[in-house]
Amino acid sequence: MQLKNIKESTIIKNITKDSAPYVIFSILKDTKYNFVSYIVDNNFDLELVKKEINFYSKDIEILDFPEWNTIPYDINSPQLKIQTTSNETIYKLLHYDKLYKNKKVLFLISQKAILQKIINHNDFNYINFKTKQKITLDNIKEILKENCY
Repeated sequence: MQLKNIKESTIIKNITKDSAPYVIFSILKDTKYNFVSYIVDNNFDLELVKKEINFYSKDIEILDFPEWNTIPYDINSPQLKIQTTSNETIYKLLHYDKLYKNKKVLFLISQKAILQKIINHNDFNYINFKTKQKITLDNIKEILKENCY
């Protein structure tokens, strides 16, 4: 596939992990597109791609959304660095037009992070229990499951 044939929403398959950073760099360098998303296998690969892209060009802004290093709803929180990076990336994506006008941007996210769903604080307003209903972990799990969590 030639880069000039890339359409706005194109999924490129069958690229080796080793060549992906160069292909991404080439797309950002040689096409009119300023934003590329790339899904990596895990946080280790995310860091490798960041380093390789920075090797090719320091002018590409990299927004990364790493996976948590904990299981969902665990008593432990993800590392502070992971929380901070994720929150910064969400902020930057929400303000993308102001922050990155005419800049080249690569958005990196891991497979697990794509599947991760964080409960919205407002959803707790819709958890209802009946009077004198015994509240158990199973009740809460069922309500969360009904709401796709």
